[in-house]
Amino acid sequence: MVKKFNISKGNFIIISILLIILGALIYGGNNDWFNINVLIDNNIESPSGGDLEKDIQNPPTNSDCTLDLSENDICLGDTITGVLKDGKNTHCYIFGDDGTGYEAVYEGNTNSNGLWVEDQTINALGDFYFRGLCDKNDNGEYDTEIDCITNQERLTVTDCSTPSPSENGISVGGSEGNGVVIDGSEGIYDHIDLGDLPPTGEGNCKLQALINTDWDYSTLSKEQQLCVGIQGQEGVHFTFSDSEGQVWERIDTKPTALGSATKCGLVWDGKTDFLFTAETTIGFSECEIEINYDVDVVTCQCGY
Repeated sequence: MVKKFNISKGNFIIISILLIILGALIYGGNNDWFNINVLIDNNIESPSGGDLEKDIQNPPTNSDCTLDLSENDICLGDTITGVLKDGKNTHCYIFGDDGTGYEAVYEGNTNSNGLWVEDQTINALGDFYFRGLCDKNDNGEYDTEIDCITNQERLTVTDCSTPSPSENGISVGGSEGNGVVIDGSEGIYDHIDLGDLPPTGEGNCKLQALINTDWDYSTLSKEQQLCVGIQGQEGVHFTFSDSEGQVWERIDTKPTALGSATKCGLVWDGKTDFLFTAETTIGFSECEIEINYDVDVVTCQCGY
């Protein structure tokens, strides 16, 4: 008895990717094209009977047929090789699962060496699982004690293409705050952790910091005229460091609000915090300085 598996719209995705995986058959350097019967309409005929529905999910452990993919995690457009191994000239089926359960989606024969081998470039995205089933006595039925179900193979296809320049300027972390600094005090030291962001060099974007600062003398200092006449290099010293050390600094010699940016190319090693600091330089005596700031770490030069 032969059972027809209706291929739903969801299962059409499985059919599509298997048609891509299972294409021209070349093995051992020769051009031996195997006899493959591809049914791409609404039905795939496969064996019925026995405990096929159960066994295709959890097959017996004594299987002597195997299914192997050369890679399990690939990028869209990569080429992989699929190999089903069983007895010679055996009629076999491929079952695929896209998360909704296994369905028969493809069928073909092994060659005289017991191999069904295919190379193909993959142009479909998704997560898929595959098993092979070989009808050893070619009777069109699943015989539990005779026929063979292979191991399960996973294939994950992702889009690894380079981000577009439109992904520049995306915030990946930062900090903001305010404080009062008196000459000789500890100043402001703000550690910025980028969390689970992959280390730079593993993605397709670089990083830079956008830094905005605004400072003035405190109300008390203004009232007591403590800070009148400050000149020269006395002022507030701002710095910014990435995971490897200081990459930016600026000294403001008078109250001002400024925006700055570090060079694109900050180094994030996945564990060492970035650091923003604000300290007074010499000459302020007992001047109180009120500082507001915000730091935004963003992507830059995406697609470099």
